[in-house]
Amino acid sequence: VVASGYQFMYKSAPKNQFQSIASIQQAELGGEAMMSIPALVDEFLADRPLQPSNSFLTWTDAKDAQSFGKEVVSVWPLSDDAHFAWVEGGGTFASIGTDNDWTNRKIIVDGVDCGREALEDALEVAGKSQIMVRSDRYLAIPVTLEKQLIEKLQDSFLI
Repeated sequence: VVASGYQFMYKSAPKNQFQSIASIQQAELGGEAMMSIPALVDEFLADRPLQPSNSFLTWTDAKDAQSFGKEVVSVWPLSDDAHFAWVEGGGTFASIGTDNDWTNRKIIVDGVDCGREALEDALEVAGKSQIMVRSDRYLAIPVTLEKQLIEKLQDSFLI
């Protein structure tokens, strides 16, 4: 997070579910339209540490994460066994297989595709981008607390 310039991963949440910082299980975050994930993504991730069936989607922009009648939280994995995947160079998983550039666009999986792109690179991408996340536990932090969180993080690091 610090290396990305304090960019976060966001997810929609039921209205008024998270009024303050909460430690939660993955199931409490709810699924995020994984049906929109093309079969190509399932096939590619079949032997990786995360698949659409055991993960959920986050957005790199809070506005993209918001759905009608929902609120937005930033999610922070709390597991030593957390995993992330994203489309190289940014974008959505739904665009894979529908754009004509699948052969040149790859999915990055942290810990597997070392040296190609780091998670902070994915967080810094401007525009509509998704990051798939798998972890057993998370912190869910309401966007309303984001400014205070960034201030506290900046005071904690000498960067």
